[in-house]
Amino acid sequence: MKRTIVIAITGALAAFIIISWPTQAQKLPPHIFVGTATIHGDFAPIGTPIYAMIEDQVMGKALVKEGGKYGIKVDQGEGRLIWFILGTRVPIQRAVWEQGGGTIMDITVKKCNNQGNQGKEKKQ
Repeated sequence: MKRTIVIAITGALAAFIIISWPTQAQKLPPHIFVGTATIHGDFAPIGTPIYAMIEDQVMGKALVKEGGKYGIKVDQGEGRLIWFILGTRVPIQRAVWEQGGGTIMDITVKKCNNQGNQGKEKKQ
């Protein structure tokens, strides 16, 4: 009797694992960006946040290190445009998300760039 119960429980558990295994969501490898962040020609201050955005959603966040260096992992969104926020400013650089991609890219904010113009130069 005990053996039958143990076999039944083991079989039910195995069936549950086999059925639920393929339905568990698997996270795609991120796209990784590394480079130097500058504001007005100078290295961005240590600790300045960098956000990687896809359609107004934050898909990655990092802080600037010494010498303006940064590294940021950007999750999901294959084939979708990535734009960045450096501190409170929007740099001109854009990229396309690639599963498992790796890109060396400097992020630059020029004097005319600010959050309101999405990285486009103002016309005077």
